[in-house]
Amino acid sequence: MTYHFKKQLHAFTLSEVLITLGIIGVVAAMTMPSLITKIQNARLESQFKHSYSLLNNALQAMKYEHNIDNLYTYYVEPNNHDLNSNTSSFSEDFNKVFKNIQKCYSMKSYIAANKYCKDIIDADEMTSFYLKFDGQDVASFHYNFFDIYYSPSGAIFFVDAAPSYSLCIYIDTNGPSLPNRLGYDFFPFHIDENGVLKPGGYMYGESNVHGATVNDIISHAISNTCYQGNGKSYFSCLK
Repeated sequence: MTYHFKKQLHAFTLSEVLITLGIIGVVAAMTMPSLITKIQNARLESQFKHSYSLLNNALQAMKYEHNIDNLYTYYVEPNNHDLNSNTSSFSEDFNKVFKNIQKCYSMKSYIAANKYCKDIIDADEMTSFYLKFDGQDVASFHYNFFDIYYSPSGAIFFVDAAPSYSLCIYIDTNGPSLPNRLGYDFFPFHIDENGVLKPGGYMYGESNVHGATVNDIISHAISNTCYQGNGKSYFSCLK
């Protein structure tokens, strides 16, 4: 006699499937924002390191070109601190040593014809707006006397001469892309009287954030140490 046994198949009920999907949804909702923030901060860190390296390489190339050690004494002191003149010569040399960089002049006709410049410049106001470090307010600066350079990497370099620092260079590490925020993708620098590139520049309405000055914040970005002093890296502390 032959016996035939019918295999019994087990399947999830609809309620079990819905419960599982619900659990997955809750876990995803809890972890995705953190994961997205980590990815964004990692991108910001990479863009900053690349842009900062480009800037340092350009300044070193300028020193090599003129066989000098101090950019400040070369560009500022011989011109009797005529800052407008200094910016012009400094900017011209900056343009020469920077490979494949595109210059955006502050002229409406040129801006309108240039897709890169048009994205970053308000031709009517000649004013750029960036969020402060806390992300709440806007820190603006006028760049009608700035020379603006757009690099192949997408970074923007603003070359300026401000009375308090003599030679300033601001970096927007990812161009028109967000967040356009101080300490995230926007970093001001200046060349001091010793010819050293240091954090800080002439910013409106930005003096103290989280108990630290703007210069402190940018210094932490360079050293990649958290401004809160908790042992983390700088960009991992950004929220």
